[in-house]
Amino acid sequence: MADIVDAFLKRNPNFEFSSEAERKIKNLEPKKNPDRRVFLQYVGAGVAGLIVGAIGTFLLSPPKVEEKVVTRTETVTVTPKPEEARTVTTTVTKIETVATAPQPVKKPIPTTPIKIGHVHAFTGPAAVLGESTTLTIRWLEEDINAKGGILGRKVTHIEREQGSKTDEAVKEIRKIALEDKVDFSISTIGSGMAVATAPVCDELGLRQFYPANRTADLLPALKAPGSTTFRANRWDAGESLGLARAAMKLWPEAKKVAYIQPDYSYGRDIYAETSLFWKKFLPGFEIVAEAWPPLYSTDFTPHIVKTIEAKPDILYTSLWGGDWVTFLKQAKGYGLFEKIPHVIAGAGQESFHGPGAETPEGILAGVRYHWLWPPHEMWPPQKEYVSGYYTMHKKYPYYTGEGAVIGFTAYRNAVEHLYTQKESWPDTPDIVKAIENMWIAAPGGWVMIREDHELVCSDVNGITKYDPEVAKKYPGAGVNFPILDPVFVSPAEEIIPPVGMHLKDWIASW
Repeated sequence: MADIVDAFLKRNPNFEFSSEAERKIKNLEPKKNPDRRVFLQYVGAGVAGLIVGAIGTFLLSPPKVEEKVVTRTETVTVTPKPEEARTVTTTVTKIETVATAPQPVKKPIPTTPIKIGHVHAFTGPAAVLGESTTLTIRWLEEDINAKGGILGRKVTHIEREQGSKTDEAVKEIRKIALEDKVDFSISTIGSGMAVATAPVCDELGLRQFYPANRTADLLPALKAPGSTTFRANRWDAGESLGLARAAMKLWPEAKKVAYIQPDYSYGRDIYAETSLFWKKFLPGFEIVAEAWPPLYSTDFTPHIVKTIEAKPDILYTSLWGGDWVTFLKQAKGYGLFEKIPHVIAGAGQESFHGPGAETPEGILAGVRYHWLWPPHEMWPPQKEYVSGYYTMHKKYPYYTGEGAVIGFTAYRNAVEHLYTQKESWPDTPDIVKAIENMWIAAPGGWVMIREDHELVCSDVNGITKYDPEVAKKYPGAGVNFPILDPVFVSPAEEIIPPVGMHLKDWIASW
């Protein structure tokens, strides 16, 4: 290499460093300060002019120097005497050096399968709500593996029953992290379980996505320092504000409201948020009755009778899963839907999959995600998901299934992006950082997982309706269970509070 540099300097006796380059070289640390000749080797003496910007970077990762021989044919005019002018063709051979950046060494992608942990309710009243998450994960596994996996790695999942108590769910979360050693988790049904398991996931470094837990009380755990947990489903904000606004538009004369709410954080949050909104914006608003049945009740008749006797204009209930199914059947026996003009089912997604055709028409249902909205012809992610899900399961998905898609997509997008950047399989801190502020084309439209690990999204609700015409394209829909028609969409900017603010505090500030 020294010979090449000497040859260059000999051919270019007037070549000098710029004063700026000389100054920067002199200021380098002695141990890192190459002499003039080594500097020329690193930046490439044959390059026309020295790029001063290279001085700050080549010491960290010196570029390779490649030698190449260039043969050039030149035509010159030789004139020994004016009357003897002639043209002479000569061949010139020149040695040049060209600096090239070092090629990073790719670390091989692990060959072991990517494990998804799935702690959910497979039995009991919560199983109705958990079913769509489970069926979606099974479809995602088959679909992604048929496409070659994630960066060539196959995907598998491990299912564990969450149990009926919070400490049981925490125990199972620890098992999937420590014993099963999953890569990430899509888990839990129930607000209390989410709030309790999030700090445990952070402690274990488990990348956890919540596909069903809607309570605003989960936010402090999501945004805690070092958090590895994310909300992946549409949450209380849409159910509270979206339904409260829809009710005012649909039934402007309705003022008297009754509540039948599950007696735990989720039910009480929805009660506080909707009543706070109505007190501010619905003149004459009055709560005429409220009931708080325990979670997983079997007898709702006292609450039904009390509510009917109060003669409200609107009944709002956030009963869900098996509780919603049981309540609906008992309420029909008492004629509740004929005696109360308007019913709002905040967690009414189970209208489609629990009681089925027993669900009355005309209920304002807060479904969070509707498998027919956006329309399939307008939004390919929706069409692909619903089609694949139905082909495998002969059912249609609901919001906890979309939550699984969002969580799965966030993880896949992060590792695929990071591997192209780092040339190695990413670690947890990088994956978490990549997911923050990530936009995802979810089945129900664009969503973003915000920097505080909260989901920013629109929300969907609508009126239950039977329509046999729908069944011609989607078997069973509109006949065996209701669809939504019309549909009301609440934009994210109208229902999601700013970073760091609880939903109730945000509403109170208006």
